[in-house]
Amino acid sequence: MILRPFYILAPFLFFSMFSCTSKEKAEIRPDENRNVWSLYAVEFARSKDVSVDRLVKGARADHRVDMSWYFWVARGFGKTILIDTGTDAFIHNSATQLRHKWNIHTARSVRASLNILGIQPDEVSDVFITHHHWDHSDGLVHFERANIHIAEVELNSLKKKASKDMLEFIERASLRGALLTSLQNKKAEIPQITVERAGQHTKGHRIVKLRCGGKNMIVAGDAAYLYQNLSARLPITQSKSSSGNVHDLGKMLDWVGSDGEVLPGHDPDVFSRHETVGHGVVKICGPNAGAQ
Repeated sequence: MILRPFYILAPFLFFSMFSCTSKEKAEIRPDENRNVWSLYAVEFARSKDVSVDRLVKGARADHRVDMSWYFWVARGFGKTILIDTGTDAFIHNSATQLRHKWNIHTARSVRASLNILGIQPDEVSDVFITHHHWDHSDGLVHFERANIHIAEVELNSLKKKASKDMLEFIERASLRGALLTSLQNKKAEIPQITVERAGQHTKGHRIVKLRCGGKNMIVAGDAAYLYQNLSARLPITQSKSSSGNVHDLGKMLDWVGSDGEVLPGHDPDVFSRHETVGHGVVKICGPNAGAQ
């Protein structure tokens, strides 16, 4: 996914575009204490003017859209869970080239994004990593108390390109028995949430299935970048197998049925289709959830 250049902002101005006041924080009840799940999408960056053929194989090259960068928060059964973690890479003063490469228009830190929901990193009980790519896994280093659910092949890929801070975090997580690479590990069992290897984006890419608001929901990671991948059954541009990706998209859509939803990994329409509860945060499903 290679995007066109954008105008370069000064670091302070760039960050402040996505900063928020206390009035913009989500006003939600502590639904993590209920024996049902509530699912939220939390945006940490937004790209402008992306060529769709960089996201959807076979799409028109002259069609351009925004691209969103986000992670997921699931609360319920006494747990606060993240599905992927986002990255702080876009907000560093030295990240001008990276922001330019991805045509980033707004960005904020992982901690600031979580704070919209009133969540501190130490409150997170579990983190599910769909795959090792930096925009989905860099934020792991914030979650010292969480169990880390990640496929072993994805963990190995992560370690190959990891920073010193990440390698030290992985070592600490391993020493406290928090690296859960096997789906058979009893510690990996969480009510009404299952993980499957699917999507063909990376070798061990996983999707997360959950029952939420009386519906079957799938967090697809990067098995689908946009809703268009799903509605048109068109593969993502970066996959191990295009036909395998389309096959898995079909299986996911069949599983959720007409009432559920497969949630793509980079579509800003996630934030227009669901209920806004805070700046850059929407509630996908759960008690009292409503459509936008």
